[in-house]
Amino acid sequence: MSDDSSLNEKYDPDMPVTRWRQRMELATVCVANAISLCVMVTRIIVQRKRFKRFRKVEWQNAVAVILLVFPLWTAQIMTNHYGSGLHVQNVPPEWAIPFWNWSLGWMAYYVVVSMVKVSMCYSLLEILPVTFRTFRRLVYALCAVIMGLGIAEALVWTFQCEPFMSNFDYSVEPTWCANIDAARFSWAGVGIGIDLLLTYIPIAILQRTRLLKHERVVLRAVFGATLLGTAATAVGCYGIWLNREDQAEKDLTWTESIYIMFNSIEIMLYTVGGSLTVFSRYFISRAAAYSSGARTEQTPSSSFSIFSKVSNRM
Repeated sequence: MSDDSSLNEKYDPDMPVTRWRQRMELATVCVANAISLCVMVTRIIVQRKRFKRFRKVEWQNAVAVILLVFPLWTAQIMTNHYGSGLHVQNVPPEWAIPFWNWSLGWMAYYVVVSMVKVSMCYSLLEILPVTFRTFRRLVYALCAVIMGLGIAEALVWTFQCEPFMSNFDYSVEPTWCANIDAARFSWAGVGIGIDLLLTYIPIAILQRTRLLKHERVVLRAVFGATLLGTAATAVGCYGIWLNREDQAEKDLTWTESIYIMFNSIEIMLYTVGGSLTVFSRYFISRAAAYSSGARTEQTPSSSFSIFSKVSNRM
């Protein structure tokens, strides 16, 4: 984060203002976050009507909704207002402090993504029979790793510099700051590994069950949808690379814009992909409607009882 004097030195009131990236950032953030918000709220409402109560996963999703709106979305809009997406030469010096203060809210991104992933774990735990002890232990371990990593990344972003007050008081000069690039790449690398495990577990269960063709295809697609967020995380590494510290020092407000956009896209894809399990019964029934006439005369596969019961709970 550049200090006020450096922004004073770089600010050029005569330099033409390039606004396309700032506008693209605002549009991307608002559209992606709005979709995430709608999906999360819809999921909570559907589950509340189905079970006539709020379960732990619904309360967790409600907390994720709150954190998505504030501080994350609010902070993204405010930093955009104060120059995110513009070249630093176009950012007036008086915007430096409010930009810096609002950027603290970006830490909620790590917590929101972690909560969305943990909700996927809850879905898997409801699917896994108690006899699948190894898989269940693996999912519990993943829950701990996911939330631990998310909280750790949020803490690194919030308390990345020394002395302590330099993280909250712009006038206090930091003497040391953590390597935020290493933290971001670690988040992406570990996150991709976790996503692959979250996809592997239900697919491995499918291999052990006797399902009809359309049931197997639909469930593979539903559980494989987790990889939508994984793809966004992988592509988002480009944003991390563009916003690495040596580049950010030259033009922070310009370079971090791509990274901020990918944060919202990543949340959106994880939310959409992770919520498909809620509607798995509907997808399967629609697939059955388009199956062949010979298929409709068959008896539904007994092995599917695991998933049909699960779809009632998810």
